[in-house]
Amino acid sequence: MDEELKEAFEGSIKKWEDIVNGAYEPHPDCDMCLYVQTEDRNLDCNSCPLSGPDIGCCNDGYDIWSTNRTIKNAQAVLDFIQKRYKQAIK
Repeated sequence: MDEELKEAFEGSIKKWEDIVNGAYEPHPDCDMCLYVQTEDRNLDCNSCPLSGPDIGCCNDGYDIWSTNRTIKNAQAVLDFIQKRYKQAIK
């Protein structure tokens, strides 16, 4: 895993930990979105390491949380990101 991807995962995890802990401060964008959508990568959400059929940021977990901002829904997103991070570092 390259250092930029690692930082994107860690930034995303921090964001969702803050949401779960009630310490979230508005963030201009998701760290992973910023990683995926840089000019040199120019990828879409389907290329994001967090997109997926079960839960993820694109059209899944984030959408559920954004329409029903509960700790349970935020925790589900955080758990998913942490799972993907662990898979990526293997």
